[in-house]
Amino acid sequence: ECFERLVFPFSQRPSHTALRRTVMRQPFAECLQPNPILAPWMRHIRSTLAPHAMVSPGTTTDGASSTVRVVLSARRHLDMEGDTKSVSRQLANEAEVFAMVREVASKMSALRGVRVAAELRDFATLTLAEQLELDARTRILIGNHGAGLTHCAFLAERASCVEISSGCAKNDRITSSVAFMYANLAQWTGHSYACFYAPHGEGISGRVVDVEALRQVVYTQLELQLDLVATA
Repeated sequence: ECFERLVFPFSQRPSHTALRRTVMRQPFAECLQPNPILAPWMRHIRSTLAPHAMVSPGTTTDGASSTVRVVLSARRHLDMEGDTKSVSRQLANEAEVFAMVREVASKMSALRGVRVAAELRDFATLTLAEQLELDARTRILIGNHGAGLTHCAFLAERASCVEISSGCAKNDRITSSVAFMYANLAQWTGHSYACFYAPHGEGISGRVVDVEALRQVVYTQLELQLDLVATA
């Protein structure tokens, strides 16, 4: 169901919160987009902790032109006080994927006459404020399915999120209920969303992405963002 006036109670176990159950179980909820509760809330959090970041397509808070930033979210093992915590769903061919993203960014920058930058970033190495600052300056976020994609809710206005997941069918439609959570979060906060299929693979870093197939998705989302910048 759609919600316009609602308080989400948070239990001691985050996986049991009403918000998580809501966004996980609704397949592309036909609600107001952006949602009148989530969108302002996310903007408030982002603007409070990252007040100098981009506020609209192609501009910063002082009205200056800005780089169109494409971020590939990296998943790394964590070093926690000497102990290593394994992080699953890493990309086996991450370097190849990022090289493609950087190539697309360079070509589109030359073609459209707009600065386009590609970055490979591990959000776990940043403070919360730094993460939100990066979110607010990102026009396209590309990443594996996982909690890190919650950043799609804090992206720059009308930015794009590309989720890599085995829950996406090869025709770009979502087939797994788990994948709905980021599709809904992105759209309810006023962002574009694309679902790109990639099989689980073997082991922690066994997911291999079809780079050429992903290239077309990146081109499409970047063209969308550059059109927004051109008309801003």
